[in-house]
Amino acid sequence: MKLKHFILLVLLIFSNISCAIFKEDAAIYRDALNNVRLDNLDFAFMKFRELENNFPTSNYLAAVKFGMAEYLFLQGDYSNASSKLIEYIKEYSQSKAVVFAEAILYKILSEKMKGEDLKDTETIKGVIKKHYFSNSIFFIFSEYKTKSYYSVLGNRYRIYEYVDRIEVFKNNELFLKVTP
Repeated sequence: MKLKHFILLVLLIFSNISCAIFKEDAAIYRDALNNVRLDNLDFAFMKFRELENNFPTSNYLAAVKFGMAEYLFLQGDYSNASSKLIEYIKEYSQSKAVVFAEAILYKILSEKMKGEDLKDTETIKGVIKKHYFSNSIFFIFSEYKTKSYYSVLGNRYRIYEYVDRIEVFKNNELFLKVTP
């Protein structure tokens, strides 16, 4: 009988510890989102970094890493944004946001870092372009396919896949156009 009580006590203690950890990362995430709503993006970025550093298994990490890369892009830190985007694409290859991470990375490599020596720029652009145009697209009653993503920074991304081009919109404005 005492063994059952001991096991129950141990399970209770460990469940409380894990709940406390999950609550702490959720609190940091909510604080970051609150800073985004207040347009305090620098503070939001610091909270994102805190969450990334202290909670490497958090359920919020994918959204946070995309948000960090997006923040760095908005700040004009294209080198670090590129690194974060490449890291994101590798870590979260199955995420629906990867296509948008690739779009931001493509824009950086095509427009923002011209003349700068970023290792394998043309190779990375070629891989992204190949990814965009390698899948056969079947249209039924439509001339395009679309996907969308809302980032933690509050930006709405939408991609339109046509047979002959890809158009990416950010907050309803054309962000990037890619042709084969």
